[in-house]
Amino acid sequence: MVPAERLTAADAHRLWLTSGQERSWLTADGGKTWKVVEVGPRFVESVFFFDELHGWAAGETAYPDSKATLVSTRDGGKSWLPASAISKSPEIASCLSSGFSDVQFFDKDLGIAVGTGNMCADVAAQQLVAVTRDGGATWSVSLLKTDEPDAVLRRVRFQSRSVVWATGGSSVYLSRDGGATWVLSHRDPGAQSFGLAVVPGSGVFATGGFGLVFRSRDFGETWTEAKLSAPVADKYFMGVAFADAKRGFACGTDGAIISTTDGGETWHHEPSGRSELLRDVAIFNGDIYIAGDGPIVIKRPLELPSAPRKH
Repeated sequence: MVPAERLTAADAHRLWLTSGQERSWLTADGGKTWKVVEVGPRFVESVFFFDELHGWAAGETAYPDSKATLVSTRDGGKSWLPASAISKSPEIASCLSSGFSDVQFFDKDLGIAVGTGNMCADVAAQQLVAVTRDGGATWSVSLLKTDEPDAVLRRVRFQSRSVVWATGGSSVYLSRDGGATWVLSHRDPGAQSFGLAVVPGSGVFATGGFGLVFRSRDFGETWTEAKLSAPVADKYFMGVAFADAKRGFACGTDGAIISTTDGGETWHHEPSGRSELLRDVAIFNGDIYIAGDGPIVIKRPLELPSAPRKH
């Protein structure tokens, strides 16, 4: 079974699905057909597109000496060019193996990729952060020192040009200087953090397990956790996305899907009819797409038809 790592809208017409393995897929017809696409890294975790043609992909090279890598495309994914500054980074070179899990850009200049290293020279720092401020011409790579060095930085999201969030292990990290330095914002030792979404007007959301959905409205000063009821209170929630400040969706283990219509104050179970691990959710052209292992992609309209009135 092939995992389904990330769903990413490239433009108004195209949606990408990455697997964390050798295959990625692209649809331009609302998911009716999917085309296999070969992307630069051997294993592709995440893609980010500015428009139909220009984008970046994050992942790692082939085993056994896998190395974190970033590649860019200027022709919609037909060809990819490695970021040479990444391969030459002494921080990455110091690790026995490494990989990037996510890449995001605030604009065409400022971008951040996050991931992890294995058996790096700095044994107290195994989490990778790469920042570009010139559109990928150069990248500054650092190893993030934490007291949870074995955790993988899984997701990164911009709240503004200066405020950036990342999840990894049981922690949420915050940068107030565009990714140059990071501090621990929240930790739940009994859980793992996976999904991450920044929602204007509602704050930042992180999801994980078991039944973990929590939010901060004050840049991480305080966090509140949503109370989920059975049958989803024990699920791991891998992905989360919002259509606007009110409507959001999260997905996870055993086909679990939850949704909110009040900005995350309350969440409700939406039976999916699936049992696979559902890893990511995207809002695209008026539909909600959810990707799961197989890989599978399911969807429903964002706006459900109103029930007919009884007379």
